[in-house]
Amino acid sequence: MRVRFRDFDPFARLRKKLIRETEVALLYASHFPLRTPQFPTIEVNRGTFRASFAKQFWSATLDLDAPMRD
Repeated sequence: MRVRFRDFDPFARLRKKLIRETEVALLYASHFPLRTPQFPTIEVNRGTFRASFAKQFWSATLDLDAPMRD
């Protein structure tokens, strides 16, 4: 049996996990679009988001106010 280097790649499992989580999130969003977060948009070179809006948006999106888990 041949052993491939990538079988021992420490990031291989992480990459596989991130790809799977992204796939699940996209599938969920395509099946339940009303249950997923809506991302605000502004046309390029037509305006900007206020700093307070950006802070609130990323705080909610990344769940920054949630308690840390071990």
